[in-house]
Amino acid sequence: MQIKRIVKLNTIIVFAAALVACSEGIGVQNNSVKSVLESGINGSAEIISEPTEEVKTEVKNPYDKIDVDLTEMPQKLAYTTANRMNLVSEQYIGQIVKMNGICSIFHDKKRDIYFFTCEINDETACCTLGIEFELLDDYKFPDDYPKEKDEVTVVGIFDTYKEGARTYKTLRKAVLA
Repeated sequence: MQIKRIVKLNTIIVFAAALVACSEGIGVQNNSVKSVLESGINGSAEIISEPTEEVKTEVKNPYDKIDVDLTEMPQKLAYTTANRMNLVSEQYIGQIVKMNGICSIFHDKKRDIYFFTCEINDETACCTLGIEFELLDDYKFPDDYPKEKDEVTVVGIFDTYKEGARTYKTLRKAVLA
């Protein structure tokens, strides 16, 4: 009984933190993933860090074990969990994450690099939160890639990387489900 209370209290605290973050714009500039990407990419730094060691290991089948399945959660909890993944990302590095949402695409013309994100809305659709994904090499661009505003479900290994002063969150070695 005590464990259920603790879990319930933790869920309420995490949800409240997400609501505060949403209303204050923490981690999201103008509620747009693209604006966050643009502000970091168009900066003067061009250095991209290497993936963390946990992510360099091969994943044969990401569906064998999913650590965080946002697709099985109610929308409110999925958004809150994704927000938590952005705020305390070090706790999720190396975990296999499954999420669904709308595909957003940003093309950095200067470096000719495409960035893909899976965006989810909070329950009231006032805030959008996206996590970048990098598909496996088995996917050929542009034929196998989703289009802008396509509904997508992705599974990948959660990781972070630094570019300039910013830290980005991504699902590495991702597959479309």
